[in-house]
Amino acid sequence: MSKGQQTRAIILTEALRAASVEGFQGISIGMLADRLKMSKSGLFARFGSKEELEKALLDEAGRQLAAYFAD
Repeated sequence: MSKGQQTRAIILTEALRAASVEGFQGISIGMLADRLKMSKSGLFARFGSKEELEKALLDEAGRQLAAYFAD
C-alpha cells in the first residue's frame, strides 16, 4: 500500500469513527482535518470534494460490513 493509500485509509477510518458518533451529516473536511492534524487542502486533495469523501466513506463502510459478515 502506498503512502497516499495509507493516508486515505486513515482518513476514512477517522471519518467512520466520527460518523458513528455524530452521524453522516456531521462529517466535514474541516472537522476531519482538525482531528487528523492535517490541512484542509491536504485532506481535500485526497478526495477532490466533500461528495467524493462521502462516496468513499459509504464504500468503506460497505466493505467493512461485508468483511464482518463474511467471517
